[in-house]
Amino acid sequence: MSRMELYILIIVFAFVGLPLYSQSGNELLRAGDAYYQRGDYTKAAESWKRALEADPKNMDAKQKLDRLFAEKFESEKNIYENKISSLKLKKSSGTTGTKEVTIDWEQVEGATKYLVQIKDSADKLLIDRTIADTRVSFPASPGTYRIRVGAFNIFDKIGAWSDWTEVKVVAKDSPEALPYLGIIDHGFTFSGGYQFSFIFSDFSDVYESSRQGWLAKIGYQMKKIDLFAAMPVVRNMRLEADISNRIFTNRDSITAYDMSLNINSLMVAVAYVTDFNFPLNIAIRIGSGAAFTRQQLKSTDPTISIDMPSNITSTDPCYLFSASLVLETGINIFIEAGSGAFLVDYLSSDLKSTFLFILAGMHI
Repeated sequence: MSRMELYILIIVFAFVGLPLYSQSGNELLRAGDAYYQRGDYTKAAESWKRALEADPKNMDAKQKLDRLFAEKFESEKNIYENKISSLKLKKSSGTTGTKEVTIDWEQVEGATKYLVQIKDSADKLLIDRTIADTRVSFPASPGTYRIRVGAFNIFDKIGAWSDWTEVKVVAKDSPEALPYLGIIDHGFTFSGGYQFSFIFSDFSDVYESSRQGWLAKIGYQMKKIDLFAAMPVVRNMRLEADISNRIFTNRDSITAYDMSLNINSLMVAVAYVTDFNFPLNIAIRIGSGAAFTRQQLKSTDPTISIDMPSNITSTDPCYLFSASLVLETGINIFIEAGSGAFLVDYLSSDLKSTFLFILAGMHI
């Protein structure tokens, strides 16, 4: 490098570099005061923090930061409590007996860093670590742990904590480690299958039980909605849209007529599904919707005339309740079998029936 190039470099450094770093503690204090007067509390806090970093004994800067924090802490706390997310466990590989567990969470807007605390089942604090990332990994033997994360705000104080989240670590060959939790861990469920219906009330004297029937369901897990993710009961529920068909035919004792009762229903249901750590779970659902009913009547004897409408259609409210067992296969495929009650508020008489069903479905 020539002498001329060195002079040019010194001049550039003097006029460009120095202003970025040469502010004194007093200048930073005054800059912070100006920001504070304008209502820009974030920049005010940053200026006073830089003044304190430049001179750790600068009590004026410390007092200004403490006062600002006292003034603004409650509003900041509410903001952070609204933003901080529930923890999400990500499984990682590990050896039998011990494994490395990775916990991650969504970035909290405005957070500068995080404090991670992990306790064992005896409430002993195992980890109390400050990190800049949104992920932490730690080796853990089989057992139950509780984890929470605090988000630091611009005042270098924790603006909010997440709730304590329980994490179970199981040995690789433990039955609890089998992937049977798909019924809760996924979002959508799709299923379809066969149903056998029994008819009651006034219609049982006319119609046989229905061997002709099918149903299909589309569901979405409430756990996947952030608003319900932390609610113990609601998070295990799912919203479902059900469509089904039943066809009843006349009893063998009625020989003079051919009669049929065709019921198509479209319903919205709420289902509660357990999340046991083994393949068999229980589902209970309740729902309501609309039934589209069609009755047809025709004479099998041409000498007999029909003095009533031969084709009656109707749209009526309907209601459903069912309970079932759900068998998980471990590959996002499940089989569900159960029974329920189905009621149609039909014309002059309620159409009551019970049914058995078996479905096959998948989690996506």
